Amino acid sequence: MSSDAMALRALSVRTKATVRYFQLVTLTVKSEMIQCFLAVGKHALYLVRRNLGGLWPNEERGEVYYAYIKCMVENSANRDELLLQLSPAGAKVWETDKLLISCEKRHPLAVRIQVSWSADYVYRIGHCGELHLMKQRWGDKKRGPKLRPFQDYKEVESDTYFFWVPMNYTVEDHNGALTDPANGLTISINVHQPVPIADLEASDRDHIRWSAAEYQMSANQNETRMISLKNCPYFKKMNLTNDICQWTAWSVAFRSDELATVAVLLRRQFLPPR
Repeated sequence: MSSDAMALRALSVRTKATVRYFQLVTLTVKSEMIQCFLAVGKHALYLVRRNLGGLWPNEERGEVYYAYIKCMVENSANRDELLLQLSPAGAKVWETDKLLISCEKRHPLAVRIQVSWSADYVYRIGHCGELHLMKQRWGDKKRGPKLRPFQDYKEVESDTYFFWVPMNYTVEDHNGALTDPANGLTISINVHQPVPIADLEASDRDHIRWSAAEYQMSANQNETRMISLKNCPYFKKMNLTNDICQWTAWSVAFRSDELATVAVLLRRQFLPPR
């Protein structure tokens, strides 16, 4: 959800600045570690407390101006660590010349920072500049175990969500459909953009079951015969990322003359920027 419009709006209100991108990160400053939102603005990075209670560590130091960032270094020993090397002016503010960031999507965050840094450089200096992004290896000590798929399963990603599917499924098209030609099976994953609850109530979709019924009708509008096999709540059992948001789910299964379909609809409700 790193570019979700509602979340960006909430962060913009909290930082009193235009925010274009954010990620939930673990920030290490000297010996102190804090989990917070790192928001990418026009002229600075903003460190927002996870409960939106303010900037970390305070309102003055919670802004890391691009003018303070000298270069960035990705740790080639892993996929999640990004080091911000600060200029002497930045080191004076933070009492250290290094800010270590750990996040799930390190490289997209680094690219966003590079683009915003370059735009800010033109604004401040009047000509083009580039923030160097380097790779360096450090800290080869053993890291905590990484969650891996079950045996004979693999991980696939769709719009920041990840799923585990059997190895025999392959990508069929750019829309993210996965197919198993040997068994004639297809998995389609669709992630819709967040909408306010009030809009769902206005369109009679405030409960997930109404969306499931609408999906079933739409999928069978050209069929002459259809048998409904299942229409009931679905219990989402796994929470691999310790997500604190509310999930509701509904399952439908139906069969026509030529096709059998099983669909699970999941709704994730949250207060931005969760």
